[in-house]
Amino acid sequence: MRRNSFAALALLAAIYLLTGTIGHDPWRGADAAHLGPVLEMLDGRSLLFPSIGGTVLPDFGPLYYWLGALLAGSLGSLIPVHDAVRLSAALFSALTLLGLWRASQSFGSEESAPGSVLLTLGCLGLVIHAHENQPMLALMAAQAWTLAGALGISRGKRGAGLVCGLGAGAAILAAGIDGALLCLPLSLGTLLARSTNAQPRNVQVMSSLAVATLIAAGWLIPLALMAPAAMRSWLAIELASFSPPNHEASALRDWVKLLAWFVWPLWPLALWQLWRARKRMSEPALAIPLLALVLGMLHLLTFGSPSPARVMPLIVPLALLAAQAIPSLRRGGAAAFDWFAVMTFSFFGLLLICSWSAMIFDWPPGLARHFRKLAPAFELVPSVPALVVGSLVCLVWIAYLLLRRPAGRDAPLTWAVGMTAMWCLAVSLLQPWFDYGKSYRNAGETIALALRDEDRDCVASLGLGPSQRSSMLYFAGLRTRVTRDGHTDCKVLLTYGQSAASVGALEHAGWKEVWEYRRGGSRQFEIFRMYRRS
Repeated sequence: MRRNSFAALALLAAIYLLTGTIGHDPWRGADAAHLGPVLEMLDGRSLLFPSIGGTVLPDFGPLYYWLGALLAGSLGSLIPVHDAVRLSAALFSALTLLGLWRASQSFGSEESAPGSVLLTLGCLGLVIHAHENQPMLALMAAQAWTLAGALGISRGKRGAGLVCGLGAGAAILAAGIDGALLCLPLSLGTLLARSTNAQPRNVQVMSSLAVATLIAAGWLIPLALMAPAAMRSWLAIELASFSPPNHEASALRDWVKLLAWFVWPLWPLALWQLWRARKRMSEPALAIPLLALVLGMLHLLTFGSPSPARVMPLIVPLALLAAQAIPSLRRGGAAAFDWFAVMTFSFFGLLLICSWSAMIFDWPPGLARHFRKLAPAFELVPSVPALVVGSLVCLVWIAYLLLRRPAGRDAPLTWAVGMTAMWCLAVSLLQPWFDYGKSYRNAGETIALALRDEDRDCVASLGLGPSQRSSMLYFAGLRTRVTRDGHTDCKVLLTYGQSAASVGALEHAGWKEVWEYRRGGSRQFEIFRMYRRS
């Protein structure tokens, strides 16, 4: 079997995508926040748009949540609902890798298709998001297949227009206006790229736009007819998200810092390929991914402040450009690229082992004090299965380092294997720590007990974000009503992270604190309070 065969890549991708996807609670942040809309759909609410407790969520369409609801309905009796929903992340990530493989086959190099997949698996910023409820993964998958279709159109491949249109339509279902801006222009970009298939290309471009329009209409028309208020609210939020670029030096520095690590190691290779092929920029293999990259950069500068999830649409076009640079890497550059991967993942692997040791044996003492400060009440219980799996991962990594080919010829594979090994080590050794610090299960169950004698159909919330509201819905069956200033008809108010001044204002307005829940320490300190109207 060849080292870069499709079967070997599929096995590596399956290990990467499935490890840590199931077997833990919804974690605070995106993982919990995007569970809420699926729970609403499972209850028969908000089937055409994402929402929590009647509040429309911006930024995304229903595609990710539809798949999550389908998986939860199908597998919810076999595994916990939150695990079933999170499998959507693995499926959309797998579709992204397949789209990259399909798109890279247009480049004419045997190394490009496996290279694009391996480099994506090795991307530093993707690993966390690929294992959480993250609707941006649906946009990435749609983007990958739109690019595959657009590159196919430029080569005159039959059916490429349909693939491109399905991808662009899925992008609209995944991210609304954002998806349209990122993917619809890609088919038009084929008209600007150099090609000898002019007439068939025009027909395919028109067919791709028609397919995308039909898919978008199949969602937006029923939404306008069945939930016009929700559509107006969603559209207003989408349009309000447009903002002029922030040219402040601090904002630009934040973007540069984020991009420098998030899309590593893709961006150095992509820049090298663009420089090396600077006289051939009109070729479809360069022009179309570059157009996608430019659209992604404009999207970053136009929408909001620096956020890791916002950078995800850059991964696919950068991977396609970086994959083309692999065959042209000189021996010294390839060896340095491989060496950096070895050093990076070996260092982080040792750091994970030291973290586990600090929580079990209090060594190293400085690291042990840091973990006690973050979670004073947490105690990691030694686990034989975790130790066996962790030891096996370390042995596999060492064996790979001894068996890989010299002179950096396996550099992309080293990045993918290293990232997979590091993630498997983190999950096997430290998942109880992550569960303790990132799950709201205990808070939700405690709130449910505190509310056992209250009217749970009318509980207002102040300061709770989508992550906390989704967790309260999942763990306590609590569908809270958002209030901005504490004015509500409900007799019970649940707050999160309120300042002393805000607490004083609530008490002055007639609210009496009846329950409090604290957890974490240092920057991870969190506090919930429940009030009753006196």
